[in-house]
Amino acid sequence: MFKQNRGAPGVLAGFVLILSMATASALAIECTTPKPYAGQRSEFRISGVAEAANPYDPDDIAVDVRFSPPAGETLTLPAFWYQPYSRVLRDGKEMLVQDGAAEWRVRYTPLEPGEHRFAVQQTRDGAIAVLEEGILAVQAGKKKSHGFVRIEPQDQRFFQFEDGTPLPLVGENACWFGARGTYDYDDWFSEFAQAGMNYTRLWMWPHAFGVEVLDGQRVQYNQSQAWKLDYVLDLAAEKGIVVMLCLDYHGIFQVEPDMWGGNNYWPQHPYHARNGGPCTTQNDFFTKPEASQLYRKRLRYLVGRYAACTNLMSWQFFNEISNVYKYLEANQVSRWHDETAHWLRNIDPYKHLITTSFGSAHDGRGMWKLERLDYAQYHLYLNWAGGAKHPAAAISNIAARLYRRYRKPMYVSEYSTDGRGFARENDPYFRGLRQGLWGGLLGGSAGTAMQWWWEQIHAENLYPLYASISRFLDATGFGAAGWHPAKTETPDAGVLVYAMAQGSNALAYLLDPRYEYPQGNVDEAQSLEGASCVLTNFPEGPYAVTWWDVARGRVIEETQAAAKNGELRLAPPVFAVDIAARIRRAAAP
Repeated sequence: MFKQNRGAPGVLAGFVLILSMATASALAIECTTPKPYAGQRSEFRISGVAEAANPYDPDDIAVDVRFSPPAGETLTLPAFWYQPYSRVLRDGKEMLVQDGAAEWRVRYTPLEPGEHRFAVQQTRDGAIAVLEEGILAVQAGKKKSHGFVRIEPQDQRFFQFEDGTPLPLVGENACWFGARGTYDYDDWFSEFAQAGMNYTRLWMWPHAFGVEVLDGQRVQYNQSQAWKLDYVLDLAAEKGIVVMLCLDYHGIFQVEPDMWGGNNYWPQHPYHARNGGPCTTQNDFFTKPEASQLYRKRLRYLVGRYAACTNLMSWQFFNEISNVYKYLEANQVSRWHDETAHWLRNIDPYKHLITTSFGSAHDGRGMWKLERLDYAQYHLYLNWAGGAKHPAAAISNIAARLYRRYRKPMYVSEYSTDGRGFARENDPYFRGLRQGLWGGLLGGSAGTAMQWWWEQIHAENLYPLYASISRFLDATGFGAAGWHPAKTETPDAGVLVYAMAQGSNALAYLLDPRYEYPQGNVDEAQSLEGASCVLTNFPEGPYAVTWWDVARGRVIEETQAAAKNGELRLAPPVFAVDIAARIRRAAAP
């Protein structure tokens, strides 16, 4: 609700506050959120703004709202031009219908209860008109908000929320929809939530969510795609899912069809000179000031529309930008990332994390060393990974290498046993998929390896594999400060071990080497008996060990172990293919 500011006009019915400008007609700002709560996004309509030829272009007109929370620093959010829609499913296809007139809106997430002062500002032709202040009365939330996603500050290996809650990532890609549009996400995210999955990635590209990717869209942002992104981000928030939002992908620079028979969008790009843009070559996108100015206008719009989403984990500039390095100068691409990340962080009041990504087997050394890129990623498709054919081992090695070099969180953000297709025939028991999930989780990265073929995952109903992981992690505190790869020994070489430890707690994933993917991938599993391993550098004393069936997601057995001379020997029960263990210090007898 709004509370009247001393000396300001009164509050009208419907939470409308009229504010007057000396140089323009009266404006009205209406909060469409009935009861603003701390940690919850509030949305406002703004009417009475001066007419402009292009409401998307801040050089024509810019509308901003300054918010001053009770105890924090003033922040500024761009207002954005918004077209409302409603959706309907007809003959298996999503149809959007305009649902009212286009209007100015602003989105704000107050992080504390109390009186939040605000003022609307309009800039046109270099003239700034500041409105009288108003006050937004924010209530304490019924359920405490975790806040925005940050990096765990001590070890910088994992992610966490602002309140310190650990966020080990458990999820998969779900980058775009099919003919059913956003209705696909109704199904997918419901399954995500039931399985305890907390992460996904979305792509802004020509086929879904892209607002400025085709001829005719230069500073004329596609409102139907933006509305779909609104819907999916809000649905993800409702289901407890954080999102990496990919702003562009390599296909916008390609000129010839790729292995999929498409993705050659450079001739259609709105910044291309043939379409009236400033770029004659693809590399001009990264070097010409005019191109940078256009791109930053888009970023301003996206910040205004989406930055207030607490579940927006990060901005990702590009998907697999290295795939088109034949058209680009890598050093100039890195410089562009550094400068643009700096600019984006300055205009994003909520300081979302920023990253980018590369194609399979590309380490991106020149990019990940940039301090302004907050975390690293790796794309791992086993058929294109050279000698790195074993998923858990590959992820563990990659995670160790990247963390050692850059001391940043990293995870495998695209993963599959085959980049050309789901290839179920090569992984009929989903062992390669499972080893990527558990190897990512307990191999030193910030979460599970993120499977690429999400539509097939849904069709095969493989969500129980994720539910097993989320239940395994429950109440372990995994991902907080202090968790690190544990040192292990396997004297009898009877089992492969991937483990993470924190003090006297540990989580371990044990794998029968006979089924280390792709070995034995189509064979019926035989049981392994008498395996053992040792975790080193453990405090002396007794430990409780819970053995976990990773395929079925349930406890197999509760046992005891004891650490002597810093060594904790684990002897798993008989198992087939793989097994996991939760290890915690037990009370002395």
